[in-house]
Amino acid sequence: MQPDLKKCFEGIQKLKFDESQKVLGMYSSEGEYVNFVTTVDTTAANGNVDMWLLWTEGSMLESVREATTKALQDYTKMRRDEWVRKRCGMAVLCISMTFWTTNSEQAIESGTEAVSKFVSKLTSELEEIVDLVRKDISTLDRCTIEALIVLDVHNRDMIAQLRDQRVEKVTEFAWQSQLRYYW
Repeated sequence: MQPDLKKCFEGIQKLKFDESQKVLGMYSSEGEYVNFVTTVDTTAANGNVDMWLLWTEGSMLESVREATTKALQDYTKMRRDEWVRKRCGMAVLCISMTFWTTNSEQAIESGTEAVSKFVSKLTSELEEIVDLVRKDISTLDRCTIEALIVLDVHNRDMIAQLRDQRVEKVTEFAWQSQLRYYW
């Protein structure tokens, strides 16, 4: 079944099984491992592959939600550069965008000066993340950080543009037309 997993689940390279054929977790195409919150007992399906694949899909969703929730809870408790390296890549990108959306809306509603300060904050956060790329990091961390840099550059430039356009309300089209993440 392992060779065909990529056809069943996008981004999943393989599953981790124990000696009793229970599914313990999943590996992404990049080699990132996410442990399942609920293991899947393939023997309970009595040879029905469709059944245990459905159970696996449910466990995947549950585990990704758990990883994302943990990343959300830890975002404000850790330094961002440390947080990025200790969470799975998908959760890092998702939660980073969620906090960007929340902080952007707070800055916009607080006025042009707050937006200018937020642009400065975004620039310093970007510089911290760029410094990580210059260090000896794993290929997996590098992949996540490179994607995060692209998002951070876009986010900073977008907020600077909103500042220059003097956007003062989150209901204005210039803000509403942006991709926003909410939790």
